[in-house]
Amino acid sequence: MIELSAQAIFLQDSHGCAVPFDPDDLAARIRSVLPENGVESDALARDAVSAVEYALRHAGKPRKGPLYVKASAVDAMIANILQSVGMNDAAAAYGRTKRIDDESEHFQDARIAALLGERLALSGERLAAVARKVSNTLRSIGADVSSTDLVLELAKHFADSLDAVGPVKLSLPEPGWNDKGFILPPEEFISRVSAASARLLDPKCRAVKVQPVDLRVFPALRVELRFFPLLRESKLETPVTELAFAPLLVPVAACVDELCI
Repeated sequence: MIELSAQAIFLQDSHGCAVPFDPDDLAARIRSVLPENGVESDALARDAVSAVEYALRHAGKPRKGPLYVKASAVDAMIANILQSVGMNDAAAAYGRTKRIDDESEHFQDARIAALLGERLALSGERLAAVARKVSNTLRSIGADVSSTDLVLELAKHFADSLDAVGPVKLSLPEPGWNDKGFILPPEEFISRVSAASARLLDPKCRAVKVQPVDLRVFPALRVELRFFPLLRESKLETPVTELAFAPLLVPVAACVDELCI
C-alpha cells in the first residue's frame, strides 16, 4: 500500500485538481520574470521558494497527513515577496505566468443557483437540490473559490444522479423526545435507491448497512461498509492485490452516493 508522506504538499487549483508542490517549477517561474526588473538571479528565486515552503510546512497546527494549499495562495505569497524587495514589475509579470487556465471566483449559494439556472436550465426543487449538493461539495473539498467548469461538472453529476434515483423527500416531525417518529428508519433511505444498490443493502448480502438516524441527538446518515459479503460473491483468487479488489468498491461507492443524495 502506498501512503503519502505527512510532509507532502499539494497545490489545489480552482478546478479541484491537486498536484505535488514542485520547488523547481516554482523557481523557474520566478526566474522567468526577474528580467522585468533587470535582474537575473537563481539565488533569489531559490530563496523565495524556500521561504514559501518553510511557511507552508510550519503554518498552523501540526497535522498527520499531507497539506493541501490553494495554488492561488502560493502565487500570492510569491508576488508579495517580489514586491517586498522592490520588484513590482516582476511581481506583476509573475501573476501572468499561470500554469493552466485558472479563472476562478468565490461561489456562494446564490451565485451557484443563478449559474445552474442559466447554464443548465434547472429550476424549482430540482435546482435547489442540485445547488445545495454542489455547495456542500465545494466546501467539503475546500474549493469554495473555484472555476465555473468545476461547478457545472459537479451539477451535471448530481442532476444525473437525481434523474436516476429520484429526490428523497422525508417528512420530518416536530421535536419531541418521546416521539418515535423522530427516528428515521433505514427503510426511508433504502426505498429510494436503484435495484443494483438495493442488492447490496439486502439482508442476504448486507455489504452496506444503514443505521437509523436520530434527528434529536446526531442528525447524520451513518453507513457501515462490510467487505466479507463482497468477497464471498467475488471471483478473486489469491494472492489478492489492491488493483484486483478496487473494482468491487465501485458499486459500493455508487450505493453510498445514492443514499446521500
